[in-house]
Amino acid sequence: MLSINISELVLTAASFFLLFFLLKYFLYDPLISFMDERSARIEKGLDAEKQALAAVQANEMLLEAKRKESMDRAKQIVEQARNADEQRREAALQQARQSAEESRSRAREEVCRFQAGEAGKLKADEDELAALLADRLLSGGYAPGE
Repeated sequence: MLSINISELVLTAASFFLLFFLLKYFLYDPLISFMDERSARIEKGLDAEKQALAAVQANEMLLEAKRKESMDRAKQIVEQARNADEQRREAALQQARQSAEESRSRAREEVCRFQAGEAGKLKADEDELAALLADRLLSGGYAPGE
């Protein structure tokens, strides 16, 4: 038949409670506190990651806004440069046209003066030739057919 030994029961119960308190004090409590600290670090890391992602997104948005602003400014500068270049080109063309017109005008004046001078010389030569011819005709020194 089955008998219960009280001394063994008390010793087993005492061993159980001693083991329970030792494991709780040296294993379970440190393990739970380690896991709580680890969870806190993980949560802190996740929060830091969320903040970093938010900061990255904010920086990207700011960077995109600055890029657009820079592109707009660059387009404006290019447009101003084109306008200035167009104005300089138009001014240079106008100056070249004006210079060409002045050169043509001076050339015309020079040609007119040259023509007038040559016409005067021609008239003088013509008068001199007519006088010489008249002298020869009158002096009898000219014979037709000579």
